[in-house]
Amino acid sequence: MSETIKPLTPRSVHGLFKPITESPYELVTTIDGFNIECSYQGHHFWDVNKHICIALHLVMTVFARTHRRGVVSSPRGGISIFFDFAIEYNKTCSEPFKLWHYGQITHSLFSRFRSWAIENGHPDSIASNLGSMLHAAANLGLDLPQLNLGVGRTEARNPKVTSPLIDGTYDAVKYAFTTHVNKLYEKIEFRKRVESAHPYTMEEVLAPVNRKYSRAEFFEWVQMCLDNELPLLNLPIRWRIKASNDEELQGLLQGKQIRSKIMKIYEAEGSQYIVENPKDHFQARLFHHWNPDPARLVKTFLENGFPMYISKEELASRYTFEANMSLKTCKNIVDVILLRLTHFRHKKYPIQVSNTDEFLRMYYPSIVDMACIVMFIMLQSNWNKETVLAIDFSNLEHPLTGAVKEAVAVIQSEKNRSQGIGKPFYAPKEIIAVSSKVDAYSSYNLVKLANELSKPLAGLAFDAIPFIMTEDDLNQLFLCIKEKKNWGMRGGRHTSIAYSKAFNQGVTEFLREYPIYEKGERLTKTSQLTKRLRATWAYQQQQEHGTSLGLLALQMGHADLLVTDEHYTSSPEALRAANQRLRSELETLLDLFRQGQYQGLLGYAEVKAVDLPMKVFHIPGMEKALWACMNQRNPTWPGARNYVKPGERCYSIRNCLHCKQCNIFDDSAPFLIQRQIHLEEILDDPQEGESDYSNTFSTELKIISSILDNWDDPELIREASRYQRRNSPLLPRDLEILQVIFEEEDMQ
Repeated sequence: MSETIKPLTPRSVHGLFKPITESPYELVTTIDGFNIECSYQGHHFWDVNKHICIALHLVMTVFARTHRRGVVSSPRGGISIFFDFAIEYNKTCSEPFKLWHYGQITHSLFSRFRSWAIENGHPDSIASNLGSMLHAAANLGLDLPQLNLGVGRTEARNPKVTSPLIDGTYDAVKYAFTTHVNKLYEKIEFRKRVESAHPYTMEEVLAPVNRKYSRAEFFEWVQMCLDNELPLLNLPIRWRIKASNDEELQGLLQGKQIRSKIMKIYEAEGSQYIVENPKDHFQARLFHHWNPDPARLVKTFLENGFPMYISKEELASRYTFEANMSLKTCKNIVDVILLRLTHFRHKKYPIQVSNTDEFLRMYYPSIVDMACIVMFIMLQSNWNKETVLAIDFSNLEHPLTGAVKEAVAVIQSEKNRSQGIGKPFYAPKEIIAVSSKVDAYSSYNLVKLANELSKPLAGLAFDAIPFIMTEDDLNQLFLCIKEKKNWGMRGGRHTSIAYSKAFNQGVTEFLREYPIYEKGERLTKTSQLTKRLRATWAYQQQQEHGTSLGLLALQMGHADLLVTDEHYTSSPEALRAANQRLRSELETLLDLFRQGQYQGLLGYAEVKAVDLPMKVFHIPGMEKALWACMNQRNPTWPGARNYVKPGERCYSIRNCLHCKQCNIFDDSAPFLIQRQIHLEEILDDPQEGESDYSNTFSTELKIISSILDNWDDPELIREASRYQRRNSPLLPRDLEILQVIFEEEDMQ
């Protein structure tokens, strides 16, 4: 029995969003608890007596219950635009052919709608998202005809080719990433300086401004002016006399011809004040001559709770540009510092300092910092942005990490996908990657770096939560501070790079800071970089490092090696060849299956001598052996010739059951039962967009069922089943993880 889906409770986002409770149109509640207006009911095409209107409304209503507001909004608007199209379409048709029924929405008609929408200024996503909703209607339990709109699987078999970043462009991207990450490691070191620094006090900073200078210091300035042939003007003379503690000099301020009087005194007694290298001590009295130490300044901010531990109301009233215009209005050391960093930064001043944002970014992570880390992890791991942003730092390392050599980590994340009726909304798919523990730029260490950078902001409540998001959506692993101008009542002091607006801004600013060119044109948009990182990863791994396709399939999350291959040879010709090859091999596999189901050996059967000793695959930490290969250099599973070079060993564990070299033991039975369970789960919840020919799971399940059903010892199978239940899970869902372990094992 499926779990009852409980929608989240809508909330007000600091007054920015008021949940809809009343509307002239019907309201439907999304899975995340937001009410959506069925605004298309106000369209002049809408009629409750039209079958097409009621059918589309029914699909919309049921679809909304299992999806988030951000997913539902686009197809909701798409219905209104489709109604516009329907009106225009019906004008060209005679009565029998007018669009009145849901079943009239054919592939041809929907393609016509898509073209019409684009011609009328609507983005292609409008038609695509509406089509996806209608395509999903078949799984929503509705008594409606299934539509063939040319979306879903058809489009999935012909994906838009994404070209990798190569040659100089790739070098520039990697240089930019590594350069910025180096700065982030320096930021961690700077924090150590901050920790040991002494904060400024108001008395210390203002001491030079308030101190009184001696008669000797005054005449040293006079000497400096004369030695350097600088004019002695009345105004600077008066300013310095006012700052002196000499009563005789103070008396000169009451009369006239002050310069002449000063020169007479200097001629009479100046010799006693002569120094070798005279200087102007009075400059220290000028506030804009204060050049604060960054570590001490930041420490002062932290000690006074600025800016993260001060209420937003106080920030908005006391710590603004207009609040403190002079030293007279400063009430504490933070006021004094902000005055220096705002009102005394004009280019006319000889000593320039950073602004408030720049000092804070020396300590806190910025949106550029976190955007860089996310992109670099994407490049290093081949994960998409969603998967990276879903990383749980407390559950970063996969349990099989210990089975790989010490310097290698298997890291994991998960991806949430929308589900149909009767299934929980969150159905995470485990995504893994192999990473280095010793490389400072590896995904593993980049995640650790992000966690370390986020620590000063961890646990702090967000001032504002973006529309359509919850606090849980803002991953604490990727926290970053916002610019001071955004701290107002409608903004906030910090956010997570999981917020798409923050990420896009971070990438844009990153590209502004690091020039990256391709074919003479500079990259300036997020899409020009982020959408190409996965293709770049695959290209570099295969072309430069010679990474095996098995490992690439593991990291790319592909169910089949042939799908992985398509990412390297992404030309239309290569894609057609790969699909043709895959179809042929699957047909061969099915023929072999029909002839005898399983072609390997059951038990310890006698075999002919081979040029290699039998390889027994044994998962580290497991009591029982998995199964064995009689000859790793001669795999027979369909497609092996394309992925195992002549003379090389085969480690494609997920294809063992399709191979004549596989030898099944009694110990293998619990693992086969475990794999059977995993396959049933996988087939019950297929991934969106899978090709018709990209999945051999069904055949693998039939092979395992045949082996277990025909085992000549029923008691052994019952004991194996009990063993599997006591020790579950015996296998990872992605068997390619084992490929990594066994390859490493043989290398050692």
